[in-house]
Amino acid sequence: MSYCDAGKIDVMVGGLGLGYTAAAVLADKRVQSMTIIEVLPYVISWHKQGLLPVSKALNDDPRCSYEDGDFFALVANKFNTLKSPKNANHYHVILLDIDHSPENLLQAENQTFYTASGLTRLRDCLHDSGVFALWSNEPPQELFSLLLGQIFATTSNHVIPVPNPMTGIAGHNTIYLARCR
Repeated sequence: MSYCDAGKIDVMVGGLGLGYTAAAVLADKRVQSMTIIEVLPYVISWHKQGLLPVSKALNDDPRCSYEDGDFFALVANKFNTLKSPKNANHYHVILLDIDHSPENLLQAENQTFYTASGLTRLRDCLHDSGVFALWSNEPPQELFSLLLGQIFATTSNHVIPVPNPMTGIAGHNTIYLARCR
């Protein structure tokens, strides 16, 4: 039985943006806590001021907390520098929605995360049966999928159609899913 099948789960979300990933997490009643890491303090401020469509839902939910910081640096330190530190393997689920893909990065220094050592550090931040999910706006990348398979017990890629109401043409995103056991 995985943590997603039983009991309460603690979730880490890397990247806040408009907050839709975080809102979807809170829709699951099994979630007992969700920590959102966002590198841009003004994005957190926009949400705290209630300026975005899901801000109120996030702010009103006591399970949700915001931390300003660099997700990749926090992983490198196994989350030991969080304001409300938890054990390194506290999280049942870590969701990442920051870079466009493992190869199309917002910051060049993020590349160290997408290596065997970076992903191993991330795995060490998860419970023994934890789950890591990564959003990408590009098709599945075989080399990254193989790397995930070297670090995690099971992995899969899910290509998700994304309708574009402006063009009428659906795009596609990839979700990489990796389980510790």
